[in-house]
Amino acid sequence: MVFCDARGFDAYDENERRRRVIHHLAHFYGEPAQHAVDYTDFSWGNDVLAPGGPNPALGPKAWTTFGKFLREPVGLVHWAGTETADETSGTMNGAILSGQRAATEVAARLNTNG
Repeated sequence: MVFCDARGFDAYDENERRRRVIHHLAHFYGEPAQHAVDYTDFSWGNDVLAPGGPNPALGPKAWTTFGKFLREPVGLVHWAGTETADETSGTMNGAILSGQRAATEVAARLNTNG
């Protein structure tokens, strides 16, 4: 599965996006990637019902105004998940970074209380 930055792919038609994706996959994984068994393309940035798709664009100041409430601890519960990431939210990397952040918060809290 591949996610492509809409700024670099959504302006092209499906055939050109496929050509570019396969080209990049072959660069990373070698010549066998040129022979995809299947290929499905969906241009999230061009979808009127889900602009931005799995990583939707928030309105101006939405994250800076309300983002802290997504991860502010409630009692002993510390929140983590891709939606709470400072960077690359909506991706696996964001999920990992938020997990590391939450673990650091819990460790600091345990050290303070211990």
